Amino acid sequence: MRHIGIIGIGKWGSKLLDTFSLQTRVLWCASRGNAERIAAVKKNHPEIAVTDNYQEILSDKKVDAVVIATPISAHAEIVREALSAGKHVFVEKPLATEEKIAQHLVDEADKRKLSLFTDFTFLYHPCFVTLQNLLRDRRIKSVHFSWYKYGSFTEDILWGLLVHDVAMAIQLCGEPKEIKLEKTLGVITDADIVSVSGIFENDISATFSINRISPIRSKLIEIILDNGMVAWHGDTLFIYDDGSKEYREHFASPSPNAALENEIPIFLKSMDDPALASENTKVSLLVTKTFDKISKNGRLAT
Repeated sequence: MRHIGIIGIGKWGSKLLDTFSLQTRVLWCASRGNAERIAAVKKNHPEIAVTDNYQEILSDKKVDAVVIATPISAHAEIVREALSAGKHVFVEKPLATEEKIAQHLVDEADKRKLSLFTDFTFLYHPCFVTLQNLLRDRRIKSVHFSWYKYGSFTEDILWGLLVHDVAMAIQLCGEPKEIKLEKTLGVITDADIVSVSGIFENDISATFSINRISPIRSKLIEIILDNGMVAWHGDTLFIYDDGSKEYREHFASPSPNAALENEIPIFLKSMDDPALASENTKVSLLVTKTFDKISKNGRLAT
């Protein structure tokens, strides 16, 4: 069994802790001092040591890998330190916000024969896996992503939310040839509603809309094909029936936590065979490269 240390136990870090604990042994958690989160760890996981100094985790030779769920601005530096300490790394998206830095970290992991895995959770959702299989021999004409929610105001909307949809678009459509920021509107922060458009490989058009001030929660992906339509909403995949002119349910996820339950075993196996993380690494680098293109064509406020 592998031994894991988790750096950052905010909302998402706590969820990672609960899920990793079901699949391997977590020895440490690091927190900068959120008393409520620390108390929850001590109550629910009394066997786990808690520290306010993540260097204790990196220096523990019993720790095989670290899970990084800190603010985005800290990802790259902690990843670098973890790799230097000989640890495999599972890091919340994005790996880094600059393509050059992301590539350097990937090269460092390769040199040390360590797994470097970026947490693009939606790529491992059962609906997305089913969708990929469904589209394998069908031509996509366009894809349309929309996400309505309330919250996530502490991070840049592009790197905190849009990054998920861009990762899925890259996995479905390949690398974008053109991509630009069409509109941004600030309400609570400098940017709370954004629209992005792009052209991907094989001239597939894509649109992305993120709204983080919505009173409703909805995540929808619509895919227009040469001969039909497919839609993914929430935990359900739908196929348009041309005969009835209606969508019919094709697949429903067995669990709301199924994406993480699928993703984490891949990372754990990649510690023995880092090549298993290669597809994840490719997407991670392309996402950062894509966001560089968006910045050049219209920058979001940070």
